[in-house]
Amino acid sequence: MPYPRRHPPADPPDPSTTPGRPMTCTPRHSSRRTVLPALGAGIAVVGAAAIAYPFVWLEGIQNDLTSRTQQSDAGDAMWTPAQQMSVADEPAKGVDFATLYVPRFCADYQRIIRQGVDTDTVLDPGRIGHYPGTVMPGGVGNFAVAGHRNISGAPMHEIDKLTPGDVIFIASDAGWFTYRHLSSQTLPPNAVDAIAATPYHPEQAATGQFMTLRSCTGFQSTSRILPLAEFDTWTATDPRTAGSSA
Repeated sequence: MPYPRRHPPADPPDPSTTPGRPMTCTPRHSSRRTVLPALGAGIAVVGAAAIAYPFVWLEGIQNDLTSRTQQSDAGDAMWTPAQQMSVADEPAKGVDFATLYVPRFCADYQRIIRQGVDTDTVLDPGRIGHYPGTVMPGGVGNFAVAGHRNISGAPMHEIDKLTPGDVIFIASDAGWFTYRHLSSQTLPPNAVDAIAATPYHPEQAATGQFMTLRSCTGFQSTSRILPLAEFDTWTATDPRTAGSSA
C-alpha cells in the first residue's frame, strides 16, 4: 500500500514560469568557447594541464551530444504503468531500470538510471548510476545515485542549482516516485556516510525514505556535492500531466 506523505502535496513547479530555468536542454559547454583564445595564450604558463584541457572539452562536447541523443530515444515509453505502489527488487548489475527527471536542471531533462556505479559501463556512457546496496525508489532507506558533472554527457552538470523544495522524479515499472530536495552538502570523496540508509548517520536504523545524488563540484574537482531529498508522493502515471492524482 502507498506510503503516507510526510507533508502536504504541492504541484510540481512549471518550468516555463520559474525564473532562471532553461526551457530546453542544450549542451552545457558553450560558455567555454569564449575562453579558448585566452587558454591558447597561456599555454606556456600553465603547461601540460592547459594543453590537455581543450581535448577534454572537445571530448565532453561529443559525448554530451551522443548521450543526449541516446537517452532522448528512451524516455517514458520504457516503463509500464504500475497499479499500486511497490518497492522493486534491486536489479542485476548493468540493468537500466528507471528514468530520472529533474525540472530544475532543465524543462526536458531526463537520464536513464543504470544499476551500479562502474566508470566504464555506467558513468562514462552517460548513465546515472545506482549505488548497489542502497534501497530502490520509494524504499525505506536511502536511494543513492551518482553521475558525471562535466564529461560523458554531463548528466549532473546542474546539480548545484537544486534548491529546497525542488522536485525530483523517478519513473520505472513500479510507477512514478516524487522526491523533494532538502539540502546539499560539499564533502570529500571519501564521505561515504552520505549514502548510508540514514544519511550521515550509518549507526542509525533506516526509518525515512531518502534520495542522495552525488557528483563532482567542478572540473577536476577533489570534492563532491551531495544533494539530499526526501520521498514525497507516488503516482501510477506521470504526475507532471494534468489529471494525475497522488
